[in-house]
Amino acid sequence: MLGVNEALDALLAPYVAVLGPQAPAYRNHCQRVYALAGLFAERAGAPPDKVMLQSLTIASAFHDLGIWTAGSMEYLEPSRQLAEACLARLGWQAHQPLVAAMIAQHHRLSPCPEGGWVEFFRQADWADLTLGLRAPGLDPGQIASVRQLFPNAGFHAWLAKALLAYALRHPLAPLPMLRR
Repeated sequence: MLGVNEALDALLAPYVAVLGPQAPAYRNHCQRVYALAGLFAERAGAPPDKVMLQSLTIASAFHDLGIWTAGSMEYLEPSRQLAEACLARLGWQAHQPLVAAMIAQHHRLSPCPEGGWVEFFRQADWADLTLGLRAPGLDPGQIASVRQLFPNAGFHAWLAKALLAYALRHPLAPLPMLRR
């Protein structure tokens, strides 16, 4: 699954203006999460089928998009709603429970009870967020290949700055997207 997911790029295209200067950074983050989820699944011996790849593409594209569309770090529900609207446009409503779980659980601190692709997606996002430091079982060379194909483009610096600004405004709930 290493390579550009053109369907993912097509899903992000309508949001380039709202993403603004972070569009390349977010696009590469989404592509990295997609590729890393595939690597986690491969390591677990869980080859994807067509429905899984479609669900993974939708979840990858929309999982953090609510940061920009809702203008808040409380973005999981807005992100899920964007994904659900996309699934409806595509006629893929049957994918909704899986995509919703992937988005809702991707910032969970502990393994997902759903397991499977929801867990692979969670692990992939954490692996990217931590620059590969939290990527249990993945070969560092695989992570480096993904990062070389889809450079950071300032994603982590922008995210750190945005999170700090949010935390200063909301000191009692500085990281509302985290789940136990």
